[in-house]
Amino acid sequence: MLITTAAFLSILGLVTWVLGHTYGYQGIATLGAVLMVGVGAAVMVTGLEVEAGEERVEVDDQTTEVTTTYEPIETSNSFPTGLVLTLLGGVMTMRALEGGQIT
Repeated sequence: MLITTAAFLSILGLVTWVLGHTYGYQGIATLGAVLMVGVGAAVMVTGLEVEAGEERVEVDDQTTEVTTTYEPIETSNSFPTGLVLTLLGGVMTMRALEGGQIT
């Protein structure tokens, strides 16, 4: 998973969870928490990648094929990050299902 996508989805999940909790919408808070669990699981399974550049291949005189290359971030760094996000999402899910507002 790209690091920018993981960061965006994590922030979106956290904001959704906080808004759902603040306004007492249990379902919205649960959706934000489940999004966080999903991001953590995706990071654990696929690891984190950063965009390394583009590779251009000339197919013929008028067509150029562009492919993006990705460089993986160390597995030892990706697994604990995914584990932390998954555990955080689990705690958020339990808190969302429990109900109540943040005080």
